[in-house]
Amino acid sequence: MDDDSNLRHANKLTKILRSGTLTALCAGALFAVPTLARADDWQANSPDQIAGQISDPQTVYTIRSGDTLWGISEALKAKGTTLTPQQIAQLNSITNIDLIYAGNTLKFTGGKITVQPAQPSQPQPSQPSTGQVDKTALSAKIQEANKYLYTNGVYTKASLENLRIAVQRGNGVIKSDAASQQDIYNAIARISQAINGLQRISGQEVNKQPLEAKLQEANKYLYTNGVYTDASLEALQVAAQRGNGVIKSDAASQQDVNNAIARISQAINGLQKKSDQNVNKQPLEAKLQEANKYPQTNGVYTEASLETLQVAAQRGNGIIKSDAASQQDVNNAIARISQAINGLQKKSDQNVNKQPLEAKLQEANKYLQTNGVYTDASLEALQVAAQRGNGVIKSDAASQQDVNNAITRIDTAINGLQKQ
Repeated sequence: MDDDSNLRHANKLTKILRSGTLTALCAGALFAVPTLARADDWQANSPDQIAGQISDPQTVYTIRSGDTLWGISEALKAKGTTLTPQQIAQLNSITNIDLIYAGNTLKFTGGKITVQPAQPSQPQPSQPSTGQVDKTALSAKIQEANKYLYTNGVYTKASLENLRIAVQRGNGVIKSDAASQQDIYNAIARISQAINGLQRISGQEVNKQPLEAKLQEANKYLYTNGVYTDASLEALQVAAQRGNGVIKSDAASQQDVNNAIARISQAINGLQKKSDQNVNKQPLEAKLQEANKYPQTNGVYTEASLETLQVAAQRGNGIIKSDAASQQDVNNAIARISQAINGLQKKSDQNVNKQPLEAKLQEANKYLQTNGVYTDASLEALQVAAQRGNGVIKSDAASQQDVNNAITRIDTAINGLQKQ
C-alpha cells in the first residue's frame, strides 16, 4: 500500500485503550491487558509527536495513549522507514488494525510482509496541505454510526446513548469552520470507540425465572371464578399478558423482567374480592317485589312478555342469594327487571288479525263434513284443533301469537288426516 493509501486509512482511526495492571502472553510478547478509556479523555497523537518518541526504527517501540497505526506509519517516514498500517499490523500479528493498546510494543523489522503492487494508472488522492481539513472520513463515520442508532431493541440504552453523544459532537465538528484536522481525528476516534462499546441486550445475563414464577402465581388468581371483581381481574390479565411478552422476547433486559414482575405484583395486590365491597341489595329486593305483582294478573299480558320478566326475576333472586355478588351485579339485575317490566305487552294493546285463523277454520270444516273418507282418529284431532281455534276467535285477550299458534295446530291436523 502506498503513502496515499496510508492517508486514506486515516479515515479509520485506531482506537486506543489505556493499559491496566494485568498482563498476558500473546503472539510471543508480554503485553498489558487494557481497560477501556473514555472517549472524552482520548486524543490522537500527531505523526510529529509520535516521531519524537521513535529513537530508532530498528528497535522496539512502546505504544503510547493516543497512538494510531496510521500515525505511527506516518512517523516512520520521517525516520526513513516506509511501512503501511497493514504492514505494521502484519509484522506484529495484530488482527484488528483499528485496535491497539497503550503499553504494548511494536517492531518494525525482522518479518516477512506482503507488499501490495502499485497501480499507477489509477488516480491517487494527495495528502492535504497544512491548514487544509478533510472532513470526509468523519462524515462517513457518522453515517456508519447512524445505522446503529436506528436499531431498536438490539443494543442497551446506555451504550446507544454513549454513541449518540459521540455523533452529536462529531456533527458539531463537521459544522465548525474552526475545526482542525486533529479535531477530526479525535471525533472519529470517539465515534469508533462508542461503536466498539455497543453492548447487545441479548448478551446480558437475564434471569427470567422470577417472572415465570410470578406468572404462575397470577394464573392461580385468573382462574378463580366469582371471587374477585371483573375490573381487578382484567388489570391482572393485562399485566400477565405483558409479562408473557417479556418471557418470549430475546431482546428483553433484566430491567424489563423486573418491571414486569412489579406490574403483576401490583395487580395481584389490587385484586378486590366481591364480598369485600359494601353491596346494597335493598333496591333489588324492592324491584323483585314489584316484578312479582305482574305474573299474578291473569290474561292481561302476553305469555312471551311475562316469560321475559320471570327470567329476569329469577336471575335477580340469584344475585340476592349470592355472597360474591358485586354492586355492579345488583345494578345490572335491577336494569334487567326494569327492562322486562317496561316490555310487558297487554293482550288488548295488540292489533290482532284473526282473519287468517277464520279462513283456516273454514278450510277445516270442509274436511270435518266429509263422511267415510278419513279415519275417525285423524278427524278427531282436527276437531280438537278447530275447537281451540274457535276459542281464540272468541277471546278478547288473544294475542297475535295465540292466533298464529291456533293456525299451526289446525294445519298440523289437516296434514295428519288419514284416509280410510
